[in-house]
Amino acid sequence: MTHVRQQLLLTLLITISLLETTPLAQAKKTEAFQDMVRTYNAFAIELFNKTAEIQSDNIILAPYSTSTALAMAYIGARGETQLEISKVFGWSLDPKEVSQGMGELRAILSAANTIEGIDLNATSGIWVDHSLNLLQDFIQHSKKLYDVSPQSVDFQKNPDASRQTINQWVEQMTNARITDLIPPGSLDSLTRLLLVTANHYKGIWARPFKKHETQESQFWHSSAHSINIPLMTQQHRFPYADTEDIQILELPYIENRLSMIFLLPKKRENLAELESPFENPKLEKWLESLKPRFVKASIPRFQMSFGFDLSQTLSLMGMPLAFDQQADFSGMSDAVDLHLAAVFHQGFIEVNEEGTEAAGASGVVMEGRSLQAPQPVVFRADHPFFFLIRENQSGLILFLGKVSNPTASLS
Repeated sequence: MTHVRQQLLLTLLITISLLETTPLAQAKKTEAFQDMVRTYNAFAIELFNKTAEIQSDNIILAPYSTSTALAMAYIGARGETQLEISKVFGWSLDPKEVSQGMGELRAILSAANTIEGIDLNATSGIWVDHSLNLLQDFIQHSKKLYDVSPQSVDFQKNPDASRQTINQWVEQMTNARITDLIPPGSLDSLTRLLLVTANHYKGIWARPFKKHETQESQFWHSSAHSINIPLMTQQHRFPYADTEDIQILELPYIENRLSMIFLLPKKRENLAELESPFENPKLEKWLESLKPRFVKASIPRFQMSFGFDLSQTLSLMGMPLAFDQQADFSGMSDAVDLHLAAVFHQGFIEVNEEGTEAAGASGVVMEGRSLQAPQPVVFRADHPFFFLIRENQSGLILFLGKVSNPTASLS
């Protein structure tokens, strides 16, 4: 007997470009909320570490997008599938409680949208093939927790046209920074559902770099080989710390709402030895040790993009059953045999004198069987480094990555 395969696609999109902000009310910092941020950040770090084992060059990840996309799918997970996902993310076994927690995080990120001059919009969508019967409980909780209702499309007869429509929406939501999130051939007549959530943020450095201070310089992408890049430089008091092997520098954005944190090995050849400085307890300790210092900061002006299928990464992290034909997502639909087939991720980041723009997108595909200035500390990022962008009130990591070979072709 031939089983009719069903396919489910979930996509989450998040874009960040940090714009001028003003102080917001202090983030809710109950013990439960702090635990949620810690578990989320632990997932973000593990996601990077596992990706770095597979990908050796530039990496830009938006773990918030991946976790939110899978949180939406988690509402429909059951049994061992639900248990595995909960362990990877450190989530409660109650999917509704998880979604409520994610809602708190989204509220923190979108609160600044009420302030004049801030662009912190969030948009979600559910695209459903007309043949798929979603369970009312899933529909109701998607509406309540994500403020989104299903829209009917025809994946069966027009899968590529649907793909193009989705990609155009993603491109529009990211100011053309993320294009072709869903690769050709990813959707077919078996596709049944697509969940999309888009967030957009903008901002500038609290202390912008002066363009006339930017100079061409060598960037040593290995101990023996270099390329020429524009290196931005300024001297000011910034949060700074160092260890025997690494320098840590925080560059805040306006009003200290968000920050970009650079982790630079002291020796050019140390990147391999410090392939992952991201370990949650160690990173927390480093960030807590940041103190204002007078720093001569030299940072590359760069842009880079990164595309990757996170399926293998997430399986290695402990949720292989979700990608197996025995997966259980029966809480989402009365269709049988749904499982994850792929998790597409795209990232983009641009750092320049004014500020930062970064974008990330994740697509989860499911299918069925079948003062008087002292002498400054010198922080010169002229060789590979790591970075993260975080929301400072909650401590939430929004982006993290590695720059091995920055691009100098900026206008």
